[in-house]
Amino acid sequence: MQETFLGKLCQIFPYLQPIEVDIIVNSAKCTGTISFSSGTPQSKSIIDIHGTKGNLRVDLFNSTITGYGGGTGTIPSRALENLSQSYSILVNSISAVLKVISGQFRQGHYTVIKRFVESVRYNTEPPVTLQAARDVMEAMEKITAQM
Repeated sequence: MQETFLGKLCQIFPYLQPIEVDIIVNSAKCTGTISFSSGTPQSKSIIDIHGTKGNLRVDLFNSTITGYGGGTGTIPSRALENLSQSYSILVNSISAVLKVISGQFRQGHYTVIKRFVESVRYNTEPPVTLQAARDVMEAMEKITAQM
């Protein structure tokens, strides 16, 4: 049944240990999970973010973000959500193609590093504050300590 819906399983790269990461976020303003699987090739890198108001699917390789799950569950709401997802994928795809054609397509790290260098060069606010960077590193240390 698996092959009927998903096709043949991709080969796990020998240098990549399969790791399934589920991060539970629980704070005063939100509750949700962030899921990521590292057992797939880079071209299949997808992060799912599930929150109280909806969900996001982030495709890192294709640079697309699709929101879903924010409807009421009624048939018209589900139909509108399907149209919204289709529209989002279409717009993201066209945007990515135009950026590639025009030479403006960049991966996320490139953009953040470039903005950081510019902030040092022009003495402006960096794209990420020092406190935000510390918070991310602290969260990453907690996540990796549980693996």
